[in-house]
Amino acid sequence: MHNAQRASDYTKTIVGELVNRPKPFQLASPMQWKHAIFVARVPRRFHGVENIWSFFRGITLWSIWTECNNLIFNIVKWDGCRIQKAIADAGLDYGRVAWRWCVKKISQSPTFEQKNKENFDKGWGRNHVICVREGRFIRWCYDGPVVASLVRFL
Repeated sequence: MHNAQRASDYTKTIVGELVNRPKPFQLASPMQWKHAIFVARVPRRFHGVENIWSFFRGITLWSIWTECNNLIFNIVKWDGCRIQKAIADAGLDYGRVAWRWCVKKISQSPTFEQKNKENFDKGWGRNHVICVREGRFIRWCYDGPVVASLVRFL
């Protein structure tokens, strides 16, 4: 399988885990390229994770671009695990930035602390795929169901 397709499938799996957990994600009607590259309307079952999908869509395209540049300029071919690791790492980085932003908003207006935490949980903490929030602390799911296969490569 070509790495671009593998990267796309991996991203769809992450977003699918956010939407459908605890039942396994079915690719019966997966997101199409018009949802991946263009800003086509996201299918109804993905409502609630549109922001996460936007991040991962960009991360996936950037990872494919980086992989192509490495192949062309450095003559280094990535295997499928490396591109998945790049996507997972970048996704966790975006999640950390989102949490820092949430903490900053909480410090600026403590009266909305619970609302800010709930908004964070709706996206990044949804179904405990990317992270689990415990009060004001975050446990990032490096060993969660989506990235478990990547732990041995870290």
